[in-house]
This record gives sequence, structure tokens and C-alpha cells, in this order.
Amino acid sequence: TVLAASAASHRALLVAGIGRPRVMDRLRGDESALRLVREARTPVLVVAPFSALPPRRVVIAMDFSESSLAAARLALGLAAPAAEVIVAHVAPRSSEIAWGSGAVGYHGDPDVALENWVRQLKRRYNVRLKPIVVHGDVASELLELATNESADLIAVGARGHGPLSRIAIGAVTTRVVRCATCSVLVAPRDRASCHPEERSDDG
Repeated sequence: TVLAASAASHRALLVAGIGRPRVMDRLRGDESALRLVREARTPVLVVAPFSALPPRRVVIAMDFSESSLAAARLALGLAAPAAEVIVAHVAPRSSEIAWGSGAVGYHGDPDVALENWVRQLKRRYNVRLKPIVVHGDVASELLELATNESADLIAVGARGHGPLSRIAIGAVTTRVVRCATCSVLVAPRDRASCHPEERSDDG
């Protein structure tokens, strides 16, 4: 709570170790990193052992929400020169997508939507962006993709709603932080807090 409050007062990126390196030990432990992500109102970078920093291989979870776009921008800002970045959207198994109030409400082809959003992302240091659409369970697909690509970092946006702390950051974010073997970057739901070194242009 103290660390989260300090980061919020300085609008700073909060960096911490992932804690127990083995997933099973992490699940049985006190999950300090997950508690930190739940408390924070600024972005949190949870660093895993042996993951390269700055990251050379990155998986960005894109669900077309403001928080996922913020996570993408933060991840690109942290990426190493010439990093390989996969921007992944996990769609339902049907070909048609329709999100609710948590996202932009886009209806249509997910490949087209993803390519449009990737074009909005500013890249630097010759970072290579590769949009990918996969189908299935969101957390499972993201974790598998990160493993298969030997990713150094997964970037996600917190999307949860509701009073329970477990879902306050979203079930997907919770599973990714609990089960990832690489570092994880989480952007908060509060848009004003997503860019620690920037001020909003909205007024």
C-alpha cells in the first residue's frame, strides 16, 4: 500500500520483482506482486528472473480498450532497440467479435481492427510490430504465446470491474501475473495514470 501510494503521488512507474520464480510456489505464496498490482494506480512492471531488460521480445495484449492501448505505448517505450513486438488480440472462436461497455464496441473482422490499432502505435528504435489474432481463452493464449516466442515481457491493461479485489484488475491480468514466467507490465484502468511522465491533453 505504501509503495503504491508513493508511486501514485509521483505518477511514477512502479518496478518490483515478480517474487517467487516458480509458478506453483507463487500460487501457494502470498503473491506480493499481485497485491501490488491490485493496489497501484500507476503502471507496474513486475520483473521476472532472467528476463532481459530492456525487453527484446515483447507480447502486447490488445483488447481495444484504453488501458490495453496504454500498456502497448508503455511497452514500446521500454522495448530494446530492434525489439520484436507481437501485438496479440485473443478473439472468441467465432469469426465475429462484439465487445461490451469495457471496450470500444467494435464489431467486425478482428484482423482488420488489430491492424488499424497497430498503425496508431508510435514505434522507435526500429522496433518491429507484428499483429496476431488467436482464438480461445485469453489468459491461456497469451501465456502460451509468450512461452512459444520466448518473450521477455507481457504487457496487459487492467480491465476488471466489481468490488472483489480478485477481479478489480481483471481475471486475465490476475492469471497473467500469477502464471507468467517472464516479466509483466500492467497499465491501470485510470487513463490519467497510464503515462507516468506525461500530462493529459484532455484539459
